[in-house]
Amino acid sequence: MLERRIIAELEQGTPEWLKARSGIPTASEAACLLVKGKAVKGVQPPHGFGAGAQTYARQVAGEILLGGPLPSFQSEAMKDGTEYEATLRDEYSLLREEVTEVGMVQVLDGGRVIAGYSPDGLVGTDGLVEIKRRNPEKLIALHLGGAIPQDEYVQGQFGLWASERQWIDHVAGFRGMPTHIRRVPRDEEMIAEIEDAVQRFIPYVDEIVEAVRQAA
Repeated sequence: MLERRIIAELEQGTPEWLKARSGIPTASEAACLLVKGKAVKGVQPPHGFGAGAQTYARQVAGEILLGGPLPSFQSEAMKDGTEYEATLRDEYSLLREEVTEVGMVQVLDGGRVIAGYSPDGLVGTDGLVEIKRRNPEKLIALHLGGAIPQDEYVQGQFGLWASERQWIDHVAGFRGMPTHIRRVPRDEEMIAEIEDAVQRFIPYVDEIVEAVRQAA
């Protein structure tokens, strides 16, 4: 039976947080796990995964072999977006409900951490909040009823699976424009797919790690 553990004291963005989320699948890359692979010349894809998940599995395996996160790059636009998300979180707290920040929610199977989710905030006892800075044209599309991007939708459902909560508020904003908030409930069919994918992904990563160690 899967267990959940909240690490409240871990500050997101720190070296300790980066290490804690390395070597496991996380919500930010969840969308690729749901893409089914196709057989090529009669050869079935490993564990049923598509090309994106195969690449991600090698990345996660690399983190396990290195004992920590791979080098990454953050552009000025990404830094600005992260800083503005804090403003949007404060705005949401005033408009809706107080947000509780935590470092990570871990999913464990038999004591082993098999997935991680770093929420932008916990809301009450049943909710989550996921915050994004959006360019004006994309923000306007949301205000006009446009769909939440699929990768963000899957990310949110991964968060609901990991945290065992009931709904998530997707918050999008841009400086000087009205903020968009849309509440999305649990998508039980997708959540079942996510759990299945994670439980197939872990042994796939283990196989990669073992193959590299044997080749060394």
